[in-house]
Amino acid sequence: MSEALAAGLAHPSASVRQLVLEGLSRRPLAARLPIEELARADVEAPVRTAALRALRGQPEALATVQRAVDDPDPAVSAAARVTLVSLASPHTFADGSALLPLLDESDPGLIAEALEALGPGAGAVIVDRLRELLLTTRPLALRRQALRTAARLRLPLLLGPVLTLLDDPSLAPEAAASLSSWESAPHVLEQLLSHPDGAVRERTARLLAHGVQGGRRPGLDRVRLLALLDRELADVYRLYGILAGLAHDDGTPDWQIEPSFAFLAGEVERRILQARTRVLHLLAVVGDARSMRGVAFGLRRTSVAVDAKVAELLEMVLDASLARKVVPLFDRLSLRERTETARRLEVFDEQSLLDPLQALLALDDPHLTGCAAVTYGERFADRFATVYE
Repeated sequence: MSEALAAGLAHPSASVRQLVLEGLSRRPLAARLPIEELARADVEAPVRTAALRALRGQPEALATVQRAVDDPDPAVSAAARVTLVSLASPHTFADGSALLPLLDESDPGLIAEALEALGPGAGAVIVDRLRELLLTTRPLALRRQALRTAARLRLPLLLGPVLTLLDDPSLAPEAAASLSSWESAPHVLEQLLSHPDGAVRERTARLLAHGVQGGRRPGLDRVRLLALLDRELADVYRLYGILAGLAHDDGTPDWQIEPSFAFLAGEVERRILQARTRVLHLLAVVGDARSMRGVAFGLRRTSVAVDAKVAELLEMVLDASLARKVVPLFDRLSLRERTETARRLEVFDEQSLLDPLQALLALDDPHLTGCAAVTYGERFADRFATVYE
């Protein structure tokens, strides 16, 4: 052992001893015996914790680690338990599977220590448990630890749950910050823009838009962007078709929604607003500064006056082929006029007008299906008895 290392381990400052031990835990062990002594006898719990971490993968230290499990300090005991796992199952410790029993414990401190021990070799075997910790009602500090672990490991299957946290006020700032670590895999984000769950697509589009606006990533390839926009636009116009169908299927075949169908129609309109938001975020990904100013204005609030202003701005900054598809979403149009626009764009589903209930179920949206069951009542039960049950 070098003199410098020996001096560091014997330094009178606990913070220096801890720093040296943390460095050793990331390198081949060069001073096992002095480290064992610190694990057994140092008066500072953080130093004993760091010493036990540095002993992982060192079977000769087994007796010391076993004694440390009974340490009165819970953090030291947790570090000892994790180190014991590393000594008993070194191969499965590396991929994380040996740590699963500890991740299932009820002690937040032990779970946090196990999360900290997950290294670059951890794989898909731990994804389900990490997802559960991210989206659980566990203590906030533990969820933050799980979020830091997810960002460190950058497993593609964890990106969706991290995006979900953008809507959690208590974790949204940390989630947004952690997503910068995923920049090495931008294709994963682009794949999520095609996710069947509209909420996932919205969060992803928002993340990409913020990255473009902040100068952290280039705009999306235009061909790719147009394909994604076409999908979102088709979704919006499909929903408008269902809305038109409801107006004809509510007992009065016209273009107005009757009070008995107002609840269901309102939920469909909410989906339309969500899809419009995704369209605006995707427009921001274009990277054009003028477009982004109009988009930012549109995302601040929603009203008839704001929609009209957004429509005007977008008509000025978008090329004609794109504007003819996007601008009508924000123009003040009647339901009949929106239907005519969809037909003109060749994205209108006539079956939505003729059978809006079937079209609603085809969306495979559990919430809208439930709303439709409430609104249609016996008519729904007669046609879709299995779903109704």
